[in-house]
Amino acid sequence: MLSVKQGLPVVRLARSGDVGQLSKTLALAFYSDPVYEWFFPHAGSRIEKMQRLFAVFLERLVPSNMVFTTRELEGASLWIPPSRAISNWRSAKQNLRILWALGNGVLRSIWWWLAIESKQPRYPHWELFLIGVVPESQGKGLGRALLQPMLDRCDGEQVPIYLDTGNRKTVAFYQRYGFEVKRKIVLPKGPTVFQMVRTPK
Repeated sequence: MLSVKQGLPVVRLARSGDVGQLSKTLALAFYSDPVYEWFFPHAGSRIEKMQRLFAVFLERLVPSNMVFTTRELEGASLWIPPSRAISNWRSAKQNLRILWALGNGVLRSIWWWLAIESKQPRYPHWELFLIGVVPESQGKGLGRALLQPMLDRCDGEQVPIYLDTGNRKTVAFYQRYGFEVKRKIVLPKGPTVFQMVRTPK
């Protein structure tokens, strides 16, 4: 186990055997997120498609020790390092699996890339790619616990952190930990996405 600040829940690095459960955890965490409602407007198939999508991301990032999780796998945070080949951290095979998972959301993924991904900071930074906790476990400090190891690391390395969120309710949460809104982008027939950056302390 990886212990963080005193009084916070304990988190650890995710293992390959956690991928199946964590893909379900993230699907439940983001089921009502405005961005994923935009990607997958049909509620009946959203969970299944999200699980497939998140499994691809997890399978790529878990072996690189870029995913933190909780004791009972009820939450996870996924990180992309500054050393990535910016847009090439996914393999061609994984990109095909992403397209399959997106289904009818492929066109919207192109809009997403043009509107959001292409406007990430050009300077070296860590990216908080995803962080989510199942609804019944929210409000118990798990979100902060999943953030804290990388906040400490980025402060030590003096590297900024970037994230984007389409959920207005989470903006204040991130602001508590030093993130500032740098840009607001409205997706076509979709939510407003907040691009945020945290300067190291």
